Amino acid sequence: MLTYRKVIMNTLMEMAGCLIMAFTVSNFYVNNSVAVGGATGLSLIINHFTDMPLSTLVLLVNIGLLIAGGIFVGCRFALSTLLGSIMFPLFLRVFELCPANISSGLSSVIVGGELMGVACSLIFLSGTSTGGSDTLAQIMAKLFHLPCDKTIMLFDGLILFLLAFTNGFSYVGYGIIALLFQTVTIRIITTYQARNSQS
Repeated sequence: MLTYRKVIMNTLMEMAGCLIMAFTVSNFYVNNSVAVGGATGLSLIINHFTDMPLSTLVLLVNIGLLIAGGIFVGCRFALSTLLGSIMFPLFLRVFELCPANISSGLSSVIVGGELMGVACSLIFLSGTSTGGSDTLAQIMAKLFHLPCDKTIMLFDGLILFLLAFTNGFSYVGYGIIALLFQTVTIRIITTYQARNSQS
């Protein structure tokens, strides 16, 4: 049973995760041409053909997925992803307007991957989601009984494939490097948290 204190802690963790994720995408990924999956990756593809800000496109994609999630999965699921789906693009807009002066290069890609790992871990541990691939996976599971992990992998793989053609193959190369460091960081944080919860 969730207590008020637990709800507040989860909300703060989710907002912190969204903040770090937005900072990382704006200042490390976009500046270094790093590919990313999910709603952000889809928005990067659309951004290549339009002049709309990335944050606006992410918000529009998330809203569309939220509506679809509410229809096909249920209102409870839509509400559980509502905060993250809105806060992430709002934070992203802030960093678009006030960018940090961060140098480009491989070291920045690695640091970006580690920061993304921290952000994803906070959101994962809060028991919430920022929408994107997670929402699509839930919809596909409900409609076609497809496993969520395979749906996310296929969707993100398709996004990376399309980014290679729209933005260049270097996007995918840097994206793979960042993803490796992101995955390792998530594993370290979640393993540490699991051990602490057992002790």
